Amino acid sequence: MTGSGAISLAQAAGARFVSEVAAVALAVEKRQPRTGTVIELGGQDAKMIFFEPRPDGSRRKTPTMNEVCAGGTGALLGIGGGFIMVPAMIYLLGMPTRVVVGTSTFQIIFVTAFTTFLHAVTNGTVDILLALMLIAGGVVGAQLGASLGTGLKPERLRILLALLVLAVCLQLLFTLLLPPADPFTVTGP
Repeated sequence: MTGSGAISLAQAAGARFVSEVAAVALAVEKRQPRTGTVIELGGQDAKMIFFEPRPDGSRRKTPTMNEVCAGGTGALLGIGGGFIMVPAMIYLLGMPTRVVVGTSTFQIIFVTAFTTFLHAVTNGTVDILLALMLIAGGVVGAQLGASLGTGLKPERLRILLALLVLAVCLQLLFTLLLPPADPFTVTGP
């Protein structure tokens, strides 16, 4: 089992827990063995796995993670899973940009609260001190983003969203092209 909350589910079911990166790597190796790179764009981060051939025929897997977008951009553009949701609400549903920003931000409250609770209870992976520091920075950034957002025309908000998406794409491209400093070390918990 994999994903948020899967540790306790796996224990209850007598199943094995596997990290999301490991699960994706295993699935790609089984289903698409010639794949060189996997990119997963999530709401809060982007995960990338590089598969590099070795002389013995096996492949080395190098995972990386990129966490982009916090407080200010979230309040300004309604980001947080919104790379798909915000454009869909604007262009597919025809909702006004200001309503989309508020709606996207409002739904994030519930998703992130539930996810945080699951991580805290099942994995014990919530660092309260770090979370409080991030909240303080996020609140300041949210105030700046919200005040900037109210002074901008909806067209400019959409341009900023497009520029942000392009910036993330460029950052991912550079991450893909530049070799990691130490490909054998995976940072993180």
